Amino acid sequence: MQEIVRFLAENLVEDHSAIEIREEDETLLLVVADNDLGSVIGRRGMTARAIRSVVKACGGPYVEVTSPGDERSRSGGS
Repeated sequence: MQEIVRFLAENLVEDHSAIEIREEDETLLLVVADNDLGSVIGRRGMTARAIRSVVKACGGPYVEVTSPGDERSRSGGS
């Protein structure tokens, strides 16, 4: 499932090296660079919703999109 998410993300972002995908509980966490976050989320969240729909259609888990800065605040880091 991670390969599908990576493929979709690579076609949306400029900084491919910043893409990170991890499994946490029942969720795939897609981390992209701050500059690319808007491209992956899309207007009104439509792009992120489309990624989730594709993954769900393949039988995969929920996909959460975040940036490294947001990820630190989620985990209680600095």
